[in-house]
Amino acid sequence: MPRGDILLIEDSTAILHPLARVIERMGYCVRIAMSRAQMQQELLKGGLMAAVLDYSLPDALEGEALYDLLQQGVPTLVLTARNDAATREKILSYPVVDYIPKDMPSALEYVAMLLRRLDRNRQLAALIVDDSHTVRQHLKALLERYLFQVILASDADEAKQALKQHKHIRLALIDHDMPGMDGANLTAEIRRSFGREQLAIIGISGSSNSSTNPRFIKAGADDFLSKPFNPEEFYCRITRTIEYLENMEALIQTANQDALTGLPNRRAFFAEALRQNGDYAVAMLDIDHFKSINDRCGHAGGDEALIELAKQLRKHFPDEMAARLGGEEFAIILGGDNRVQQQRLENFRQSLANQQQHLAGHNLNLTISIGLSDCSTQSIELQLRQADERLYRAKQGGRNCLVARERSMQIA
Repeated sequence: MPRGDILLIEDSTAILHPLARVIERMGYCVRIAMSRAQMQQELLKGGLMAAVLDYSLPDALEGEALYDLLQQGVPTLVLTARNDAATREKILSYPVVDYIPKDMPSALEYVAMLLRRLDRNRQLAALIVDDSHTVRQHLKALLERYLFQVILASDADEAKQALKQHKHIRLALIDHDMPGMDGANLTAEIRRSFGREQLAIIGISGSSNSSTNPRFIKAGADDFLSKPFNPEEFYCRITRTIEYLENMEALIQTANQDALTGLPNRRAFFAEALRQNGDYAVAMLDIDHFKSINDRCGHAGGDEALIELAKQLRKHFPDEMAARLGGEEFAIILGGDNRVQQQRLENFRQSLANQQQHLAGHNLNLTISIGLSDCSTQSIELQLRQADERLYRAKQGGRNCLVARERSMQIA
């Protein structure tokens, strides 16, 4: 959910109303001012995430309103019909988010994209690695203008330590010429631990050496910037790089997520099992009489039953991998003592059976049968086979029960 309102300062209703509709469709609350005086009243209320400012207002023809916004620390996008070089240069000399000519194709959509980007950036941290204090502070100011959380490092060792400590770092700007390990070698080392869908890396350098750029790219950087930075180019490259990372992340999530329940799918389940480096067990479970639920409540009711079971799994096993393998069949990877696992599963089974569900206009109690493998280091294939055999015996034994060992059947 977006945090903070968007203040639109615009005296042309032909621009104001379409822009307000675009931003409101994104879920933001829009506040409107049609003059500098009205804008100042809105500033007194606080609670702003960003502002979109028409540079020339009836009572502020030469951008005087921009000073008010920047003094209050409000991230500001300047939208203007004045696109002459002098005005553009003047606006960009201030710490604005961007300068958007009104006659630019898709100007309103571009404004909406920037606002969405600012909102997302508040959840992200950027790491700056540069041995120059001046450069670090300059880059920090540029990134904070786009609402990134910023972490600073002066060399490779500090950078690696920061990446261990701050798990929400999604962007790293790495200088090439540093004492000790240079930027390209640091990039290569970081890439051994962080894939492109986890961390975006941009190499930076003030060197005129033509080999620096390809060295960074071959080492695993996503882009390269030369010092000194052109702010417009800097922000365009940062935004493009972050959005590429997010698109990669979304594709991977889609490939590993069950579309109906939102749980990890079979592929993600097997990948997680292969990462286990100690004893673990696998529980397989499915909904009892699922065909009858579909017959009684329709396929919509069946889908609601699967979604509800997924919701309950997330609630009872928040730290474990719980996945939908297909149909009404689910599985959980469990570590720790086998008796504790068995008790947790039994508590879950009883809790679910005692709740009445309202599915597609019908009230009914969902029950599940569970098969639990022994806790061991056996392969996932063997664990699943054992859990599946015990799930079958649970079904044969009357359903709504847990089978954990050859002679330890618990029946409701």
